[in-house]
Amino acid sequence: MKQILALILFVFSLSIYATEQNLETLESDTRQVRTTSSPAWLEAVGRSISVTSGASAKIKKKEQCTWSLVTDDPDKKLNQVVIGAGHCVDHWSVYSSDKHPNTKRGFNIGENKITWTSNSGQVIKRQLAEIIRAELHSADFAIALLNQPIASSDLQALLLAPYSYSDLLLDFDPAAFGTMAGYSADTGIGQNGKLLSYDKCARVNGGTSGKKKAYCHSYGGASGGPLTVTLNTGVFSEEINEIWEEEGGDPFVDFFQDDFPTIKKGLQTFYVGSIVGGHASEDNGKTLFTPIEYYSKTIYGLLEGRPEKCLENDARKTEDCPW
Repeated sequence: MKQILALILFVFSLSIYATEQNLETLESDTRQVRTTSSPAWLEAVGRSISVTSGASAKIKKKEQCTWSLVTDDPDKKLNQVVIGAGHCVDHWSVYSSDKHPNTKRGFNIGENKITWTSNSGQVIKRQLAEIIRAELHSADFAIALLNQPIASSDLQALLLAPYSYSDLLLDFDPAAFGTMAGYSADTGIGQNGKLLSYDKCARVNGGTSGKKKAYCHSYGGASGGPLTVTLNTGVFSEEINEIWEEEGGDPFVDFFQDDFPTIKKGLQTFYVGSIVGGHASEDNGKTLFTPIEYYSKTIYGLLEGRPEKCLENDARKTEDCPW
């Protein structure tokens, strides 16, 4: 049984994470390297290099990945929740907590850190303290807590999207666009994962519920990085407003202001999903990602301080979990 499971995982890793084995930069690559003139939200994107394995102290699996510091409130002063990729933490999983006394929720993280560089040039490091939830089959994501929060005055977290990525791209500002960012370890633009690069997506569509497809470039090392949508929250599609008016709604209703008064009007960037990686049948110009809708109950519940039993997406509504 163990041999069969190992074979399944091996084949799975070959098919889904092919980008981590194909690190030569494509000639068609349109990514840019983060500079002082790059979008400000990139400071929320951090880098980790795994140095321990929960399975055995003798096993050392170094794996570079990307993480995003996120928030549900643009005015929150302290932020401590990060989102990454499930396959970046799976080697920390343990089967016996008796043999690993530091195990939490089935993971023995060890001494693993994430490093950010703020827009002011400040280097900020935090240890991963706890993996709240991780998946790597029908979807691929990891939600974790840092050992200490990061002040928004030092580094601004990415704001979680109030709507789905497709709604943000299609139903509001016609000029809305998606962007992927991460520490891609290609030999050219990414400089073997030393530089943070980002790419504006040609389009975002297709895929399964847990692994959607974005037409933007990424390579191994960017796994766990964010897909964002940038739009002007004060601009609305005329076509959508005409449909809304035909259905009896007020014309040119300010959806953002009505639903989310804390979100300011103007150009805003929202976190909509986490990078999974590429597929063996496609090149590095197409990247799979897991949308936040897949784990919305967990991430919003964690940020809002809901009871642990209410954090799973399939948790039933009860008197204690009315959400």
